[in-house]
Order: sequence, then structure tokens, then C-alpha cells
Amino acid sequence: MRGNTSGFPLSRSMEIKNGDKTTVEKLFSSSETSVATKNLSSPEVDPNDPKNQKGPLTIAAAGSYNTGKENSQGRFVIIGSSSWTANSFINFNGNRDLALNIMKWLWSD
Repeated sequence: MRGNTSGFPLSRSMEIKNGDKTTVEKLFSSSETSVATKNLSSPEVDPNDPKNQKGPLTIAAAGSYNTGKENSQGRFVIIGSSSWTANSFINFNGNRDLALNIMKWLWSD
């Protein structure tokens, strides 16, 4: 997927960390020029607002977890946008390929 563009409308950033039974890795992040705002009451984002968080911001992560069964690991993927695979975005550049690659990875051993 390197070099392909994907679109993630209305994305939320996230912080990732490993837990007792989980291992998590960043999949991808926003650009260095992106900003995250907490002011959701305005339709416009002021990029110079000091309250904004500057990019790059993690917007997707993947990991595995201990299921408690011998030789059994579960997998998960988290993406900070729920509409990137919606009908209006699935055909955006690499979104379809990304969705299929995620499903393949989740189902593989």
C-alpha cells in the first residue's frame, strides 16, 4: 500500500500503547501539516489555534491480543474514521485495496 493515497473523512486521532495482553502498532498517520481541533462548535478550523494538536497524528493502528488459549492470538485493526469504507469513499484511490488488505490480514494466520 506504500505510495497509495487513501482518504479518511472526519478522522479522529488516537494514542496507542501496549497492554498486558495486547501488542499494538501504528499503521499510518496524518501529514505533518495536519491539525486536530477540539473546537467542534465551529465549521472552520483555525490552524494557528494554540489549543490544536499538531500532526502527524496516528489515525490507524493494528495489533494482536492473547486469547487465553494455547497457540491462539487474536488480531484487530482500529481506524479513526467510520466512513472511509462507505459507498461514497470506498472508490477513493486506495480505500478499497486497504479494506481488502485489512480483511486478509485479520483472517490469516
